Amino acid sequence: MDKINPVKLLKPLGKPVGYFVNPEPGEVPFIVYYGAGSNNFKADDRVYSKEAHWNIELYVRSKDIELEEKLENLLDDEEIVWEKGQDVYIDTEKVFLIPYYI
Repeated sequence: MDKINPVKLLKPLGKPVGYFVNPEPGEVPFIVYYGAGSNNFKADDRVYSKEAHWNIELYVRSKDIELEEKLENLLDDEEIVWEKGQDVYIDTEKVFLIPYYI
């Protein structure tokens, strides 16, 4: 798998995508992403291969299984290994957060 560019990866979903914050405040649904470290192959005091990890957060006003499936299919089509976390309701914002870990 090539290095992941989250903006390019998520663009086909047609939703606002931002690094850590919603790029279009007030618009929901939206997606944010941020780095979650890396898993490097190293030997002989040298890094030979870098594998960046990303968190992707989908924010929606109500459960949107179709949008979640589109996101999951997009990740599958790109052969990206992913995990989905537990849905979280953010009462102060009146939105649901669905986390994905890639």
